Amino acid sequence: MEPNQQHKTVNLEELSKSDFEIAGNQPDILGWEVVDSEGNEIGEVQDLIFDRQEGKVRYIVADIDTDQENHTGYILIPIGIVTLDDDEDEVIVPQKHTEALFSLPPYEKGKTISPVEELAIRYAFLGEGSLPKAEAVVYEQHPDPESFYTHDHFSDKNFRRSRDYMQTENGTQRVDYAQIDDTRLLDDTPGRNYKYGLHGHLKAKTGQGRELSKLLMEASELVARRKGCIFYLVSIEPGNPDLIWVTEAWDSKEDHDNSISDPAAMELINRAIPLMEALPAKGQELMVIGGHGIIWK
Repeated sequence: MEPNQQHKTVNLEELSKSDFEIAGNQPDILGWEVVDSEGNEIGEVQDLIFDRQEGKVRYIVADIDTDQENHTGYILIPIGIVTLDDDEDEVIVPQKHTEALFSLPPYEKGKTISPVEELAIRYAFLGEGSLPKAEAVVYEQHPDPESFYTHDHFSDKNFRRSRDYMQTENGTQRVDYAQIDDTRLLDDTPGRNYKYGLHGHLKAKTGQGRELSKLLMEASELVARRKGCIFYLVSIEPGNPDLIWVTEAWDSKEDHDNSISDPAAMELINRAIPLMEALPAKGQELMVIGGHGIIWK
């Protein structure tokens, strides 16, 4: 590796210059005004920086008004710093962080972001105590890559909007902000709509796995008659019949969600809950890109 390559954060890139886009159910804040807590305009959102590997937005590229000499006007603001006002199409920077904006390192569009620049951004908002020891600043990709982006600075909680929620029988589930729509990278076939997949497990109370499995098999027969169901697979782990796995594929997420609202499905859910050790966590959502048994319409 060449010396000038050591400080590149290789997974970060500008959304506008990529083949990705923000998923349709998420706020597109490009062009929104950046304001302080009092509503005073600070600048405008120019772009987003996302992590290609994780499929999540990390920074807002904002063009701000500044008197700093030789400053391009562009800065990077971690998404967890701000909140959204989607009635006014505004990105709000809390008062406690406003001054820090003008001490951020300038961002040059199109240039690879270095980990040193990311550390400077962290320093601007949190101070010297937030930085690693000096010898830890020399690295190939990122300081402490396992935890750097788990900081509140990169939390999407302030980007939640009422229409990003869906009600389910087990409570409210959120569609994560900054989910990147990468379907266009997988296939150039015009009109291709990728299938919706879901994979997860249910833990039965001790000795109740057999009864829970029977109910899930009833569910498979029920959803087989529902619009859009491709398959519904029920499995158990060898030697552990109380842990049951369910793998589903549907023409669309809408078809899946509609199947849950069916009265017969709700009746099965109500019968299954007493057999479970705990309410099941939301399964892993998948984008089905192909394979044996998948028929594209």
